Amino acid sequence: MKGMTVDTQRVLAEARKLSPADRAELFERLGAELEAEAADDGLLSQAWRDEIHQRIARIDAGETQLIDADELESALWTEQVADEKSARR
Repeated sequence: MKGMTVDTQRVLAEARKLSPADRAELFERLGAELEAEAADDGLLSQAWRDEIHQRIARIDAGETQLIDADELESALWTEQVADEKSARR
């Protein structure tokens, strides 16, 4: 958690205790707030805003499976280690 403030680390730790559905809801709401702020600042193009809305719609429709962040990180590390072992051969 390099670079995170203590408050951010605490909030992340608490958020990880939530159910996947609650974490998804939190993610969606925070993302919407960030999107609104970025739009107000002119930081997001209309194409990115459209993409974000499409992704949220796919999540809401159940067309996209959310992956737990810890599980994803573990899978990526496992894949990286396997790739490194394969490259050494």
